[in-house]
Amino acid sequence: MENEAPGYRQRAEKSTGGDMTLMQWSPTMDLLAAAYADHSVVLNRLSWRKVWATPPVEAPCTALAWRPDGRVLAVGRSDGTVSLLQWIALDEGEMNPSDGASYSDDAQTFLPPLPALEASTVGLTEKLENSEQVHPRDPKLMKTPHSSMNLLVIGDELGRVHLCVAGVFLIASYENHTHQQQGSGPVVVADLSPDLRRLLWVVLTQEEGESHKRGTLSVRMLGTHVLARVHRELQYVAVVFGQVVSLMEYMSSTLKLMHEGWEDTLALMDSKLANYTSTLPEGRSVADELLVLLACGRASQGLQSFLIDDLTAKGVKKLGASMELSYTNIRRYVVNHLSSAIQHLQYHLGELMGVARWTDRFGHLGITESAVYECMSCLGTFALKANELLFCIDDSLHSIKVFFAWLYVVILKLSSETVPEGHKESLSLDHLRLVVDFLRKRLTKASHNESRMFNLELVGQYLVNEDLKYVEEKPQSFWDKLTREAGMNAEQVPWMFGPSQQKSLVQLFSSLHKSIDDAFGLTAASIGSRFTPEIHLDLSHVGTETGSLLRTVQNVTGVFAYGGETFLYFPEETDLVIVRYGENRAVHCSKILVRSVPALQRQEGEYHICHMTWYDAETLSLLVRCPHEDEGDGNRPVYAVAQLPIAPLVAMEMWEETGDRINSAVGVDIGALLTQAHMLGVFSSRCFAVNGNRKLAAVLSSNGRTIKLFDTEAEEDIEEVEEVT
Repeated sequence: MENEAPGYRQRAEKSTGGDMTLMQWSPTMDLLAAAYADHSVVLNRLSWRKVWATPPVEAPCTALAWRPDGRVLAVGRSDGTVSLLQWIALDEGEMNPSDGASYSDDAQTFLPPLPALEASTVGLTEKLENSEQVHPRDPKLMKTPHSSMNLLVIGDELGRVHLCVAGVFLIASYENHTHQQQGSGPVVVADLSPDLRRLLWVVLTQEEGESHKRGTLSVRMLGTHVLARVHRELQYVAVVFGQVVSLMEYMSSTLKLMHEGWEDTLALMDSKLANYTSTLPEGRSVADELLVLLACGRASQGLQSFLIDDLTAKGVKKLGASMELSYTNIRRYVVNHLSSAIQHLQYHLGELMGVARWTDRFGHLGITESAVYECMSCLGTFALKANELLFCIDDSLHSIKVFFAWLYVVILKLSSETVPEGHKESLSLDHLRLVVDFLRKRLTKASHNESRMFNLELVGQYLVNEDLKYVEEKPQSFWDKLTREAGMNAEQVPWMFGPSQQKSLVQLFSSLHKSIDDAFGLTAASIGSRFTPEIHLDLSHVGTETGSLLRTVQNVTGVFAYGGETFLYFPEETDLVIVRYGENRAVHCSKILVRSVPALQRQEGEYHICHMTWYDAETLSLLVRCPHEDEGDGNRPVYAVAQLPIAPLVAMEMWEETGDRINSAVGVDIGALLTQAHMLGVFSSRCFAVNGNRKLAAVLSSNGRTIKLFDTEAEEDIEEVEEVT
């Protein structure tokens, strides 16, 4: 007997565990990303085992999209006004022959690895694939793969589209100013042609007074030939951007760890010293009292009581050890992590300066020398401030250690307690100078610090987003003396970076971050300005009785490319209209409908197309609501899924040339073209998702609480007969 063609076969029926609103299959793994009404996002295995989830947040999820390699999931939320996400992989076969230009990132050849941070993590997809450890300088997988380029197309609720290489590097934003007076609504669908020469998107303008249940669809098309010309340059700059962003993330994490490692234990001592100072006569300071104690070995009754009862020997010893440990850890982060990241960032900014100067290749990207120089200047100032912090740490470590050791011995002697063997040696002349300097500098009243009376602790001020309260003068280096004698300064000499005296390390990092954003942000303005409008068509009025109009329209609106032409399908009542756009810019359209499906063996009638989505390069998948049959349906809607091959659809003689507005009265029944049709029965369905690579499908119930999982190309079970010999 001849085998039947493979078709849908139900694998399982599962409870979603909540009200699911969106779902999207991973293109490379058996993972289904799902968004829920509580605004959480969950990843489930095919076995419906939860492997990852985000906690519920305030903003609902409005769009999901996997990167073509399946390693990154983009999530759009309404607080960012995102209405659509679509990831596009560049088809090199559709591009013009290479002109020989080739760019490579050789950073790993010249730069040593960055030290791993304690808080560094492994990406989710890396865990699922059980692959190698993620490199510390790429904590969020932001680098663009060299082998292929991909673009994330983002549509927002104001009708604008944005393009991001690898989902992180924004290269273009476009708003249709020509038709702005007509009003713009959310983007329903958007797509780039495989050769990157054409961008098409559909906007849904919702009409007022209709309770958001009716709207008008319009299509807009742009010529994006500049993307095809500079796609290799964009890919290279995206790699540099990914490296820079990853380094900034690494430096931000380092600063956070430094702040967490800083213990402000001296605040308590500052408070106690302030209380004691208030008891002293006018013109007398705690520094004066301690200097007399240091010089004469005698303490006033008040000072002796303060040292023994308030500070205590045990407290002073513990405080000194705590500060030494805290400063040592912060110093380690500066020397090992921050300095290494600065070195890496200098390298990549140097690459970016080369890009800015290579105008005949990278000129369209808009990155300028002055913008990159500003980044380098901010980085140089940040590096100088990091060195200043190191000087402050080293000076504080030495002086605090000696001061607290002396104070600990003094309190023991005043208490008539035994001094440990390691502390019996008298102060050397150098240590004596350190104690005197500490008393004069740190125990004088802080004139610029409202929250502190003294300058006991100076390191912590570098790690907060505030101006420095007190800066110690450090000895001038040979370079400082040379530049001063020559009359050189940062404003007169290029590539000479001056210090920023009153700014903290965190403030300078914010300035560096802004300069980098400004430099790379020039690309979006430059590329977007080179897009040219080609088409603006009003498609039709659409309406829905239940649910979200935007979500319902998105389920049956899409774009696909076939045979060098672009095809757009969108709803018109219960049927679909397909618009065909060719290389000669001629626009044709046709109306398709489903009235009879021989594969389903049901009576003829009006099949309602509820959801249509891309299955593979040659096929679309449909979810349809079947016409009502009195027998067996029980007055409940009956649904089915099927496959629609594109080749016979395009070959049908049904196309009519159109003008500025689509008007198709006659429809063509495509029911006979549907293959692998499968009845879902009375399972009321909201939407479905398919994965042609893994040959999987998922159908979601109308209430979002039940899901059916299918194999889409399952062979019928054939009983095997073994020949006995």
